[in-house]
Amino acid sequence: MSTLVKSHNKGTNTTKSDLIVKSNYLIEASYKLWLTEMKIISKLVSTIQKDDVDFKVYSFKTGELLHELKLWKNNYKELDIASDKLLAKTLTIKRKNGGVLKVNLLSSFEYKKSEWIIEMCFDPKLREYLLQVKGFHTSYTLRNIVSLKSYSSIRVYELLKQYLAIGNRTITIVGLREFLWISENQYQFYSMFKKRIILQAQIELEKYTDISFDFNEIKEWRRVVAIKFTIHNKKKTAFKKLLLQDEREAKEKLTKEQVFYQKEDAKLQNDVLENQRKKQLVSEWIKSNPKEYEQLLLEKGAIHLVRAYVQINILKI
Repeated sequence: MSTLVKSHNKGTNTTKSDLIVKSNYLIEASYKLWLTEMKIISKLVSTIQKDDVDFKVYSFKTGELLHELKLWKNNYKELDIASDKLLAKTLTIKRKNGGVLKVNLLSSFEYKKSEWIIEMCFDPKLREYLLQVKGFHTSYTLRNIVSLKSYSSIRVYELLKQYLAIGNRTITIVGLREFLWISENQYQFYSMFKKRIILQAQIELEKYTDISFDFNEIKEWRRVVAIKFTIHNKKKTAFKKLLLQDEREAKEKLTKEQVFYQKEDAKLQNDVLENQRKKQLVSEWIKSNPKEYEQLLLEKGAIHLVRAYVQINILKI
């Protein structure tokens, strides 16, 4: 088998990938990993190239792996422990033909302490779920899950990311426990399950990933039996917020302009009425004072001058 060594050092020949592509049958498989193990497997999946026809022995420098996955600094012992756990992990995958496949995640995990290198390879039975996956699959980038603080939050992210295009997903509490490999003995009361799993995932996904969610509890009598998740694409949500903000600002501007012009129209109308009133008063004075009017006309020489004089100096309006 060929070996793919990933490195961030300048001058090295690297093949950098951040994309994780999984068959949805694998997304919905039932299994339990710890956070470190889940991040290692996610990194391993992101290393697969789209044109790979078979699994390779994938190699990683331990220090770079710890740094990239935001694991504890220099916690090499954690990687050593993870090797034993990962080799013992079994996935239960429901086949599309109705069958069930139980398979180990890895066929090998070698920790070369003297070289500070880890080498891993997937079990061959996982080929159809990870290699050249088409159709029924989910994809996301590694950076969306490396900052998540729990295995269950990563799994909730995958389960909801799978239904992002639909916008919602309903999962029974029993089904969610099965997905996350949480027995009925853990978080026996729904309130604790909600706090530790659902609300924690909601906080982490909102803070660290490209999606967020709201949820409604579906009850039978008083017992919560299922959760309906409403899934949001945070990029589209942010774009919609900008559009709504622009629309709101445009409406506010239009409203201000309408109020301004309404005031101007009212002022103009009042000015017209006031001018009409003044003209009427001047006409009434002239009618009541014909001799004075004739004298003023001789002095001023024009009717409009007389009317202006009467308005300002006699009526003082």
